Amino acid sequence: MKMIKKTIKKIVLNILPLSLFLKTFKNCSNSIVLTFDDGPHPEITPLIINALDEKKVKGVFFFQGNLMEKYPEIVLMAYKSGHQITNHSYSHARKLNFSNFKQEISKTEKIIENICGRSFHLFRPPYGIVSLPLLLYCFSNGLKIVHWSFDSKDSLSAKRTEIADNVRSTVKGGDILLFHNDEKECASVIGEVVQICLDKGYHPVLFS
Repeated sequence: MKMIKKTIKKIVLNILPLSLFLKTFKNCSNSIVLTFDDGPHPEITPLIINALDEKKVKGVFFFQGNLMEKYPEIVLMAYKSGHQITNHSYSHARKLNFSNFKQEISKTEKIIENICGRSFHLFRPPYGIVSLPLLLYCFSNGLKIVHWSFDSKDSLSAKRTEIADNVRSTVKGGDILLFHNDEKECASVIGEVVQICLDKGYHPVLFS
């Protein structure tokens, strides 16, 4: 049964337009995307926003709905700075049934629209877990699922020097970089990460 599900999922991924499931930016040799999961965090997220603003680059924040309700002023701070505010579910639950994840996504979309006045129609599943029903739901509701091609491992206790070294040696044009905006290590290293990418000729961009 598990093999059948995997086969069906592979077929669906081949049928759906590639633009609806983003893991890299193809044919973008001089661009990367900085993405930040979880949060907003009342102390750490503003530090990340300020670091990006100092470098005059933009990032994509995949916020949780329940935390956006708690800290709407930080969401608005990020949005007014020109960053994209996007959907990371309402509660960040690991396992959701079909009716639950529909509610988690739609509720969070409404929160984004209420705070920012618009939605970017981008969704990153908690833990990057993608199921066939989730794919079909996002496809039918005009949502792009965004994965990543480079994991900073900041949520797994990676140290600042380790993150910077990995970016320097591994990141290439077209990569979507994963960070977490509730991790202190992310706030301490993100300015250096941006400079490394710029020095390599990779400019951070937003999703269109």
